[in-house]
Amino acid sequence: MSLGGKTATFSVSSPDRIPDAYSIPTANNAPLNTLVVSNPVTITGISTPVAIEASKGDFSLDNGTTWVTTGTISAGGTFLARGMSSTEPNSNTTSAVISVGNVARAFQITTGAITPDAFTIAGKNDVPFAQYAVSDLITFTGNTIAAPVSVSNGQISINNGTTWTTSASVPAGQSFRVRVMAASAGATNATATVTAGGGGLTRSAQFIARTEATDTTPTAFTLQESTNVESSTQVLSEILTPTGYNTATSIKVVGAEMSINNGAWTAADSTISPGQTVQLRMTSSANVYTAKDATLTIGGVSTTWHTQTKGRYMVSGTVPAQAGYAILSFRLNEEIGGVNPGSSNLNVLRMVYAENGTANTTINMAGQNSGWWGGNNGQRTATTQGTDAVMNLMVIPTTKISANFPQMPTVTPGASFQFYVDANMISTSGNGAYAMIAFARGTPGGAYSEVTRMHLQLKLVP
Repeated sequence: MSLGGKTATFSVSSPDRIPDAYSIPTANNAPLNTLVVSNPVTITGISTPVAIEASKGDFSLDNGTTWVTTGTISAGGTFLARGMSSTEPNSNTTSAVISVGNVARAFQITTGAITPDAFTIAGKNDVPFAQYAVSDLITFTGNTIAAPVSVSNGQISINNGTTWTTSASVPAGQSFRVRVMAASAGATNATATVTAGGGGLTRSAQFIARTEATDTTPTAFTLQESTNVESSTQVLSEILTPTGYNTATSIKVVGAEMSINNGAWTAADSTISPGQTVQLRMTSSANVYTAKDATLTIGGVSTTWHTQTKGRYMVSGTVPAQAGYAILSFRLNEEIGGVNPGSSNLNVLRMVYAENGTANTTINMAGQNSGWWGGNNGQRTATTQGTDAVMNLMVIPTTKISANFPQMPTVTPGASFQFYVDANMISTSGNGAYAMIAFARGTPGGAYSEVTRMHLQLKLVP
């Protein structure tokens, strides 16, 4: 344009609506059927805001939280693309298409591999009957995303977890264990089959648990002795749980009855299964300090249960030539030792005077009382009466020499004798208790003259 000899140029430029080249990075190893978001994309090269739209999927602008399919974007602005991954694994691709100022780009989403490489599971041997066998940890390789796993005839747990299921999704790089219930018989396999993967490609492996060989022989066992028990009394053994066998086995008892798993008492042969208990019972000997045994046999392994009644004490010798009578009594220390006698608590059952091996005088102690002893039914408790106390218990027959010494079995001079005391010493202090036999001569109801005396110290029965 010219005016008055001057020239000027007037130009009009249109705004730049075409962005610089851009791309949306591909999302690889995407999980299946999941909304996947791209990395941020920045738009440059435009001089004015331009339209942005999504023909597949959607987008958000400038890290916003609102997802739309149309909008405008300015130079320097950013967007995130979003699309749904395929339902099929192993590099299946879907796309979200975003157009900026009529320049379209695809956001490609490629699914990961869910099928692992071939794998094996080490089996377990010598598994106890009817118990779960658990595999070692297994870690897949080859899958890039979580692998679906199913187990037939078994269960799966992820990463040493405590939850067991028949199917699970095992994330890439994580581990799992398998378990199977072992058989109820010896040397028998139980098999769990593990299947992993999908999309037309799966891998399988078996976990095999083999039970231990059948064993009907338990580990050697014992029953604690039952000693110092009352005569003619029902006695119970400890409760025994045999171990070391895995199959029901034979059990029998001789000399007693048994109760299996708190069942009925029986002396008949039977069977016992792993984990069950057995207890024995018998009636103790009618005699004091007498053993009575029973034999328990389980699966060919035997033990003896020993019982023994409370104690018998004895002194023996020859009846003096001058003697005509025997005095039988209990004393606590008396002149023996001459010290504080302490006290004694004992159960006196009977005293027996025998000549030439034949019991000719048996004196039951129930209800007998004399001196400082107290109680009845054979239970005697002595208490201290000074430093030279005589705790004297004498029994009363029909024959007597004097009021002071009424117990007078007749004796045979020169005969061999045994004086028994059947008693249980419960507790003592001081020098303990003694049984005494004194031989005397004289006339019943008249004068008395002691010939000799012997003492038998009573001690605790082992």
